[in-house]
Formats: sequence, structure tokens, C-alpha cells
Amino acid sequence: MKRIEFFTDPRTGEAMFQLIGDTTARQLTENDREIIEELLRISETFYPEQFAALGREYAASARNPKYYDFLRARRIANCCFGANESHPDIDEQGNCQFEDVSCPRKAECKYFRVICHPTFSTSLSDRELQVMQLIFRNESADQIADHLYLSVHTVRNHRKNALRKLGFHSTEEFIDFAHRTHMFER
Repeated sequence: MKRIEFFTDPRTGEAMFQLIGDTTARQLTENDREIIEELLRISETFYPEQFAALGREYAASARNPKYYDFLRARRIANCCFGANESHPDIDEQGNCQFEDVSCPRKAECKYFRVICHPTFSTSLSDRELQVMQLIFRNESADQIADHLYLSVHTVRNHRKNALRKLGFHSTEEFIDFAHRTHMFER
């Protein structure tokens, strides 16, 4: 996946995108399958509440899968990445940099803080998540073991399993991802 910047066209309200390094911005359409599929994969994998809410919101269009996927991806682009900035909203690894989008309907939107600013969620066990949060907070394996009443070996196993489940190869990749997604700020 290439680095992508999304924004909302202020005149039309349509979701626009630009590949980083390209000077041309385009409107997101049903034919942008790779981008649509990536947005939906990220949503389903890391933001399941958002993914489920989008499914409910656009259920009436589900019989036309291509259009249904487009509607859900367009909503993600408009609600999570509305500003046109110089940094990518999605990087090569599929990590998202959500933005606070100015929306006149926030107060009445039933999906406020579900579709926009979604909560990160994974298949990590509670203990794996605890260990990773302490790693994120710069605690050593020895400190985590003392804090959680575990052996250092168990802490390292939880770390290894969490990295595997999340698809990361190193603790540094995880920490970078956790910072960008505000994983432990909620």
C-alpha cells in the first residue's frame, strides 16, 4: 500500500485522495478498489466497532457490494481524514493518522466517536494488552514481571504473541504504531 493523504473537498463534500509523491488529487470512486479494500481491512482488523457501525449505517446498499464498500470507505475518509495536510493519513504499513474533522453534525451523529475517532481494538488477550501497554510506557521486562506478578519468561511470551497477532516484527514498530493511533490514550 502506498502512502495516502485523504481530504474532503470543501465545495462538494466528496472524499478526495492523493498518493504521497503524486501532485494530482482525485475523488474517491467505486473503481478505487485497492484503496477501498485497504480502508475496510484496517477498519475491520483494528476498529471493529467502526466497521460494524458502518455496516449498519449502509446496510440498505449491501446487495450491491461494490457500492456498499465504496460508501463505507468514503465515510471513513470523510469522518477520519478530512483535512488536506502534508503528512500521509495512511502509511506503507497501513497505520492510520486520524484527524479531528470539523463536522457540523457531530452533536447529532449517532456514530460520533465510533466512526470518527474509532476505538482501537484487537484480538489481544487482556494480559497481552497489559504487557504491551507497559512496554509502551517504557517499562522493562523485569519491571513488568514485578508489576504484574509474572515471570520474565511469561512477559516475553506475551510480548512475542502480541507482536505476532498485530503483525509487527519489532517492539519499535509497535510503539510507533501505538503513538500514531493513540492506542493507549482512551
